[in-house]
Amino acid sequence: MSEKAYKDIQKMNQSSLKILLNNPSQFKNIIDGDVTSSDNDHFTFGTAVDILKTEGVSQYNNKFAVITKMPSDTIKLIVNMVYDNLYDDHLNTGSIIDNSFDSYTTLIGPAANNVNYQANWKLQTRIDKIIKEGGEYFRFLVDNAGKIFISEYDDQQAKACYMAIESNEFHIDLLSKGSIKYKQVIEFEMKDVQMKAEIDAIIINEKEKFIIPIDYKTSGQNVLFFNSSFWKFRYDFQAAAYTEALRQEYPGYEIKPFKFIVINKDYPTPIIYTVTNEVLGIGLNGGILSNGKRLEGVNQSLNRYKWHIEYDKWQYPMEYYMNNSLNIIA
Repeated sequence: MSEKAYKDIQKMNQSSLKILLNNPSQFKNIIDGDVTSSDNDHFTFGTAVDILKTEGVSQYNNKFAVITKMPSDTIKLIVNMVYDNLYDDHLNTGSIIDNSFDSYTTLIGPAANNVNYQANWKLQTRIDKIIKEGGEYFRFLVDNAGKIFISEYDDQQAKACYMAIESNEFHIDLLSKGSIKYKQVIEFEMKDVQMKAEIDAIIINEKEKFIIPIDYKTSGQNVLFFNSSFWKFRYDFQAAAYTEALRQEYPGYEIKPFKFIVINKDYPTPIIYTVTNEVLGIGLNGGILSNGKRLEGVNQSLNRYKWHIEYDKWQYPMEYYMNNSLNIIA
C-alpha cells in the first residue's frame, strides 16, 4: 500500500493519539487536515533507511533524489518561492514547468524583493545573479518533482545503515524465525474507535503460530542510550497499539514481544531492543516509571478522544474543562 493510500484511510492512528495526550488543539488541527509536515533532516533520514529496508533500493531510488550542490540560503529561498508558485499553478491548471530558470524572470524579481535580496542593486543585476547561482538548483527541483530530497552524505549514510542492518548477525537470526512481511497495514478497533496501523515488519511463523513485530528506528545518539529516546517519543505507546492490532488481525497466533531495531546515522551498528510485558502494559494502560513519572497509555488517550469528540472542546485538556483547573503534580 502506498503512503497516500494509507493516509487516505480515515481512521485513528497511534501517532495522533500520542499528541492528544499533551495538546488537544494540535490534535484537532491534525485530524482536520490543517497541519502540514515541515522539512526535517532527521525525519528524512529515518524515512530513507525505512524505505531501503522495507521497500528496497528500487523504491528508494523512485522516491528520493540526491542533491549534491545547494545555493546559499537566500538564493535557495528565492528559488523555492518561484518554484512553489509555478508548482501550485501546475497543480491547478496542469501547466508545464520549464526547467530553465531564466524563463521566469517576471517571478524572480518579486521573489527577490520579498526577501530584500541585494536591495541596493539594479533589478536586472539581481535577477542575473539569482539565475546564475540558483539555476542548477531550480533545474533539480523541476526534474525531481514529487521526490524527497536528501543530501549526498545522508544518502551514503542511509545506504550504509541499510547494509549494516542487512548483514548484522543478530538481525539475520531474528528474520530466520519465520517468513517476513513488510509494511503490514491493519484496520482494527479499540474502545469503539476505528483505528489503523502500518507496521514496518512482522515475522510470521506458521508452524508454531507466532508473530514477532518489528520497527526500525534511526537515532542521533549512541544506540546504547536508546532507552531515553524510547520514553521521550513514547515508543511504548506505539508498541502497545501495534500489538493490539496484530492480536485482532491474527487470532490464534501468539504475538511475541515487540522488537525495535535501532541504528545510528554516523556509526551504523544496529542494536535490537525488546519491549517487555511490563513496558507494553504502560503503553496500553499507563503506569509509573522508575523515576516516578506518570504516563497515560493508549486506552487513556482513547477515553480523552471520545470525550473531546462528544463535547467538541479542544483548546484545553479534558480535565481542565471538568475541574476548571489543572493540578500541580509532585
